[in-house]
Order: sequence, then C-alpha cells, then structure tokens
Amino acid sequence: REGNWILLDECNLASSETLQRLCGLLDDSTSSITLTERGDSVAVERHPDFRLFAAMNPATDAGKKDLPPSIRARFTELYVDEVLDPSELQVIVARYLGNCLGGAIDNAENSELVGNIVAFYLKSRDLAERVLVDGSGQKPRYTLRSLTRALLASKRFVEEQKMGIRRALVEGFEMTFQGSLD
Repeated sequence: REGNWILLDECNLASSETLQRLCGLLDDSTSSITLTERGDSVAVERHPDFRLFAAMNPATDAGKKDLPPSIRARFTELYVDEVLDPSELQVIVARYLGNCLGGAIDNAENSELVGNIVAFYLKSRDLAERVLVDGSGQKPRYTLRSLTRALLASKRFVEEQKMGIRRALVEGFEMTFQGSLD
C-alpha cells in the first residue's frame, strides 16, 4: 500500500501455496493481492514503488529446493559467489568483531589475529572437502554463514561473559565448526 520494499530470504523454502500467492503480485505493476487468511475481502492494490526481492541458497545446499520455473521466471536472477578472497574475508572478520579487538583493526596484533581467523576458516573449508565428516558421515559445509555465526558467538562471549577475545574465539569457533564433526 505504501510502496515498501520486501526481502524474502530463503524463498525456496516457502511452501508452494505461499509462492503461488506471490505470483499475483508479480504479474504486472497494477496487480493486487487479497489476504483472505486475515479475513480480508478487499484486494490490496500494489503501490507503484513496491518492490519484492527474494534471496535463496542454491538447491545444492542440504534441504534446499529449486524455485518452480513459473515463479523463477518472474525474477531477475543475480548469482553471488562465495567470498573466498582473504582480503575480503579480513574486512568481514574485522567488521564483525569491531570493538572486541580492543584497538585499531590495522595494528599488528589485531591484524595478525584477523589473518589467523581467515586462515583457519579457509583451512577448515579445505579440510571439509577432503577429510572431515560430520555425525551423519557427510562432509560438513562451512560457509560465510558459519564464519559469521562463529564471530557473533565470539563477540557475545566477550560482551556478555567478559571473556578475553582469544578465549571467546576458541569457544565460538569450537561451537560452530567442531560441534557437528564426528
């Protein structure tokens, strides 16, 4: 109604019924939707500035499925490859840890710590492809999501439990990276 933008994350995990309901909004700029689930009987007209964005992981990920072609054709697709460049990963790590590092990001000690985190992440990905197995005998999948979850857990350990950064990193990374291994 107001021209807001909506992001549907992991849209390929939505039910077929939900995805079909979206089709009405995606047909053209004058389409509408009636929210009968709320008891509405009057259609909500699409505002000219309304935009719908959908994000999904590839169907190759565990538990994921492809979008039906009839819905997929209504979107413009952009593929974003996994971030593996060490310098880009260092920026991500430094931003996630922020003030937990206790000094400037570019000082020698923090720079080394961030570099070690990135090296650990990249080595873990390599080992996961070659030798590691999880509790179900499958290769574990370490992604940017795994890295950021470990970093957020580490940051919480520093902020809420007053751990030192190095101990917090051990705890956060053990929980995220080692927890599912056999």
